[in-house]
Amino acid sequence: MSIDGPPFKKASTNNNNVSTTTTTTTTGHDSVTAEKRQPYWWTVECLEAVRAKRRAWGYYRRNPTSYKQEQFRRTNSACRNTLRKAKREAWATFCNQISRDLNWTVTPSTNTWGFANVY
Repeated sequence: MSIDGPPFKKASTNNNNVSTTTTTTTTGHDSVTAEKRQPYWWTVECLEAVRAKRRAWGYYRRNPTSYKQEQFRRTNSACRNTLRKAKREAWATFCNQISRDLNWTVTPSTNTWGFANVY
């Protein structure tokens, strides 16, 4: 009698194949999860700031010292400032795009309010 591996390993592999097959047949995609759309104001600087914040949090969480706590606090503050700046710049750009005479044929009100409600 040969043993190829633990029975739970085989069962979990079979279950994964069944669920992937079911997902593929019902949705037409291999994966159910969809990527989350980034906000229109999201920039490369925002991405780098969030990554730096998460990295600093991981360092502090694994080895909590006062120095690493201060590093995390500074990185978190820089991240907040970066995101706030990106939002402000996007809002200023949006406000400049709205025509001065409120000619709604150029900027329809539905687009304007849909864009403004994101803030």
